[in-house]
Amino acid sequence: MPSPIEETATWHHVAQRLALSGIREWRRALADLKAAVDVEHATRLLDVYTDRVGAYGPFALYRRCRNASAVLPPEDGWPDPKPESAYARDHVAAERILATVHRDAANRESLGYAKPSPKAIAAVAADRIAAAGLGCDLLPERYRKLLDRNSQTNKERQMCS
Repeated sequence: MPSPIEETATWHHVAQRLALSGIREWRRALADLKAAVDVEHATRLLDVYTDRVGAYGPFALYRRCRNASAVLPPEDGWPDPKPESAYARDHVAAERILATVHRDAANRESLGYAKPSPKAIAAVAADRIAAAGLGCDLLPERYRKLLDRNSQTNKERQMCS
């Protein structure tokens, strides 16, 4: 059974979304996307723009399309979000949580406890981000991959999937 992205991912669909996004030169953005990435990647890039409501204006989407690359994940390569957007506030909150997790780990290590593994730091960060009511998409990708790749229990696998 095809995934939802495979059912809707066509260049025509990408063109429609770009045309409705407010980009004046949407045809140029579409041509750049077609030259750099496949249709699934382009669709995911537009999904990121849509999911981060108010974080970016049409020009940021245009620039991101112009700079698209198959090696750059759709979630990366965006400018800093507008400070007044809810996404930006959540992003700042997640960054503060991550800083606290790293500070707590360093404090424990300075008290003689064993240095926590990157997986342990990722798990604590995922728990705290979830407890704050923030989306797991705000957990850095390197941590999400670490949890996905190294998970041994169902609980660990479900933390931020």
